[in-house]
Formats: sequence, C-alpha cells, structure tokens
Amino acid sequence: MKTFRPGETNSVVAAGMGTAIAVVLSMLGLYIPVFSTIIFLLIPLPIAYIGYTHGTRWSVIVTAGTLILDSVFFGVFSGAFVCAIFACLGTVLGFCYRKQIRPAVTLFAGALAVLCAFALQILFGVLVLGVDTSLLDGSFFEAIRQSTEEILPQFYSGDTLAAAQESMNLTYEMLKKSVIFIAATVCVIYSWAAMVLSKHIFGRLGLKDIPGLPALSRWELPIWSVYLYLVFFGLGMVFTEDETVNMVLYNLQLMCNFVFWLQGMSFAWWLPVRFPIFQTLRWVLVIGSFFLPFMQSILVVMGLFDLLFHYRQKRNYQ
Repeated sequence: MKTFRPGETNSVVAAGMGTAIAVVLSMLGLYIPVFSTIIFLLIPLPIAYIGYTHGTRWSVIVTAGTLILDSVFFGVFSGAFVCAIFACLGTVLGFCYRKQIRPAVTLFAGALAVLCAFALQILFGVLVLGVDTSLLDGSFFEAIRQSTEEILPQFYSGDTLAAAQESMNLTYEMLKKSVIFIAATVCVIYSWAAMVLSKHIFGRLGLKDIPGLPALSRWELPIWSVYLYLVFFGLGMVFTEDETVNMVLYNLQLMCNFVFWLQGMSFAWWLPVRFPIFQTLRWVLVIGSFFLPFMQSILVVMGLFDLLFHYRQKRNYQ
C-alpha cells in the first residue's frame, strides 16, 4: 500500500481534529469515572492515526496541544496524567505503524513509552508541583493497610478477624515487594490494549496494513526467559541480605513467571486444535488462573513445557 502524504493544509486540519478528539476523550474520561479506563484507552488512537497518516511530527504537535488544553481545562497535574500516559503512547504507536515495525517491538516500545511518561510525570509533580513523595517511599501503601485494618473488625471477630488480618498483611507485603512488576505489567497491558483497539478501528477506516500481534494460539515467547529466571533465582540465593537487590530480583522473577503464564495461556488456547476436549476447558484454565493460584501454576507449567520442547512448533500448530 502506498503511503499517503497529504499536503500541509490537510495536516494542519487533521492535527486540529485529532487534538479536539483527544481533549474530548480526556474530558469524558475525567468526568465519567465508571468508563474512564475504556475512554482513556481511546486517547492514543487519534494521535496514532495522525502519526501514521501524516508523520510523527504532527502526532507530537497533537500530543503537545492535548497537554496544553488539558492543563488549561482540568489543571496541570490532571492534564499531564492524561497526556503523558496515553498521548505519548499514541505518538509511539503512530511512529511504529508508519515505519512498519514488528508488532512485538511495537508492543514493548509502547509499554516503555507509558513507563517513561509516568516516571516523568511523577518527577514533574515532585520537583515542580511539590507533590507528596509518600507515593514513592511506601507510606501510601501503609496508609491503605491501616485504613483496611480499621474496617476489618466490622466484618470479622475473634479467630476469623486474626486470620483476615494475617492474610491482609501477607497480601500487603507481597504487593509492596511486587510494585516494579505491577507497574511494568500495567504498561504492557496498556500498550497491548491500544494496539488491539487501533488495529480494529483503523481497519474500519481503511488502513489495512497496520501491524498486529498474531492470534493468541500462535504466541511464542522467548525461550531465554527460562535461563534468565534461573539466573535471577540463583542471584537471589546469593544476595540474601541486601533488601533492595532482593526486591529487584524478586520482581524480575515475577516478570519471567508472567512470560511463562502467557506462553501457557497461548498453549491452552491452541490445545483444542489437537484435543477438542479442551474447547471448553481452556476457558476454565485461563479464567481460573486470574483467581486461583493452583490453576495459574498449571498454566505456568504448560508454558514452560511448550517453551522447552517447542510442542506446537514441532507439530506446525496442527
């Protein structure tokens, strides 16, 4: 497909329309909290579309215009949040689409853009706006735990209350240790969701050559994640006294486990091709893995099996 290169006037009009759409979506997301997650994921789309059809320079202009207008209408910090997280993602996706960069690289480029934008937003808030740094030192999570402890006695008592408090404390400590992994995973999910939406909507608009991720049953994650996990596990056994190093290694191990889980989910989605009985069971496995550690472990083992033995590849996915 030949790349369409409109004239300068068309680019100005398109940039103006893209900025207007992004600002309206920002407004809807901020004032309709129930649907904010879905609405915010639509913000990258007009910016990515401008970047793909008119060039990265114009998507950067749209991003800057969205930031300025959001800051005027909703305040600097709110505008920075909407723009930094989602508009920058749209700029990166538009660039990758225009250059026909591989989908996997586009996915992680978008995730990195979200992470960098979020980090810059926090830095701007702390240095310029004087935002409370408790978000960074963990006291914010401590406040959440204390407020939860005050609520628990309203629902539990006696031994049940003690068990609930112990479970809550374990969950809190796990979340506190996993903050790096959670942040990285959220960034990847944002990028993936924006890619899925943009491919579907852009296709409706006549852009048929947008690079997209393969079907779930064809996902192949890197095998070197297994070796990295073993390295991180070994280093964790050595550096047992350094709390910071241990936390970083723990999060890196979680990221590897996430890769194994994704591979297992892809493997489970493919299984009905060879074993029709899994047509329904795959839904039970995948959905159950979000809530039950046992089923999550099953998918991780399945992912490791497929990574190490290339089961689907050797059978040509048949």
